[in-house]
Amino acid sequence: MLNTIERRHEIVQLVFKQERVQVPELAQLFGVSTVTIRNDLNELDEKGLLVRSRGGAVASNRLTQELSLKEKHDANRGIKERLGKFAASLIKDGESIILDSGTTTEEVAKNLTNHHGVVVMTNGLNVAHSLLNASSVEVLMTGGTLRKKSLSFYGRQAEQHLQQYHFDKLILG
Repeated sequence: MLNTIERRHEIVQLVFKQERVQVPELAQLFGVSTVTIRNDLNELDEKGLLVRSRGGAVASNRLTQELSLKEKHDANRGIKERLGKFAASLIKDGESIILDSGTTTEEVAKNLTNHHGVVVMTNGLNVAHSLLNASSVEVLMTGGTLRKKSLSFYGRQAEQHLQQYHFDKLILG
């Protein structure tokens, strides 16, 4: 039998996959009472991880919708800045790297301005934009289909473009 934390984690996963769950089915699945499941759902609703509905719960929009770039940028900003500075310190002059799209990798890009001979491939428009003033850094874009909310490219074209090069490092956000 799962403990409370594990059970609640599993409930969130189920809601995300199925978009809707019912109290009796959850009680049977986890081998606990309907009162316990109602308490779990109420707690998860308070945390914004799902939305309580009559007899069960539905997925929260925060879980099913991609966050905007601004929302991502504002979340944990100080940590991202420190991570960006540290990750950039691991990149040596002359290396070829991939920076994935995202706000943490954007911070890495901002810290590459003093690097020389670095080649950066990215699928993130925000990452490429952060490198505009890095005169000794060559910027390559993957191309592909633009995901407007995150300003990132994805799809078969992007994947094929990445396979044409060799890179020393890959940094994911």
